Amino acid sequence: MKLDLLGLPKLEPQFLEPMLAQPAHRPIPYPGWMYEPKIDGMRIIAVKFDNQQIILFSRRKLSENKKFPAILKALSSSKESTWVIDGEIAALDPQGKPSFSLLQTARENSLTIFYLFDLLSLRKRDLRGLPLRTRKELLRQFFYPLPSPIRLLPHFTEEPEKVFDKIKELNFEGVIAKRTDSLYESGKRSSSWLKFKFLKRQEFIIIGWTEPKGSLRPFGALLLGYYQDHILCYAGRVGTGFSEKIALELYTLLTNHEIVSPPLSQLSSLQLPQSLSIHWTEPVIVCEVAFREWTEKGKTRQPVFIGLRTDKYPTDVVRE
Repeated sequence: MKLDLLGLPKLEPQFLEPMLAQPAHRPIPYPGWMYEPKIDGMRIIAVKFDNQQIILFSRRKLSENKKFPAILKALSSSKESTWVIDGEIAALDPQGKPSFSLLQTARENSLTIFYLFDLLSLRKRDLRGLPLRTRKELLRQFFYPLPSPIRLLPHFTEEPEKVFDKIKELNFEGVIAKRTDSLYESGKRSSSWLKFKFLKRQEFIIIGWTEPKGSLRPFGALLLGYYQDHILCYAGRVGTGFSEKIALELYTLLTNHEIVSPPLSQLSSLQLPQSLSIHWTEPVIVCEVAFREWTEKGKTRQPVFIGLRTDKYPTDVVRE
């Protein structure tokens, strides 16, 4: 496509707050929307500066360069002078399904992929005021093909029910629906982007842990929390899904942040057996948990630990 980049606002290459999707259920919007697989990975804002340096920024504006040298090498093959790209880094299991828990341990291997899905800036021009469909076309025009492990994230515009069934068969965790004419709203959770999850899954803040009972693991279960109206609420405990390595690393992290008093304002909501020995921790560690459903009392049912989320701020963790 032809576009007069010089007619767009100037924008120096820099980290830009990512646009976020709102949690949604049925009905699925159509037409005028496109649909992408929801990737189980780490959100990345990739920036190429004037000096040709490339930085992979997490949502917390931390560099992830040391973890993904192959991705950096592949991005360096781009001939464009400067750019800002939005995407997701994922580790694929043997069936080709993105796995966040695998990303925690694998980091740099042949199955670690950087999926590109939005172009925010090019040649020091701000593209965020352009419709999504135009930004997608520019992304393909200027960044396809790039060598592995870089891929463009596929999107679909067919009838949503068929798209959802197809994406579900491919074992992705959900779908992101985006208005084709949506502008890029940095730092906002916009209704122009909606996320639909096939399983209930979200981030929680770790607020404590219990002593193990007859287990070689250094802890029994993690106590979970989330913010509601700026109040930290108890969401239940998770005691499964930990590898031995992750459990040991997590225990070290927990003890480094151990505190004497519980971070919750209302202890009555805990409803924990008196036989449990509880340790409290500062509400600064974020993890991701999959679970079957919410109970009537606001607790998770059948939760399974997925992994730590160092790319998420604790204050952003709310019930979805």
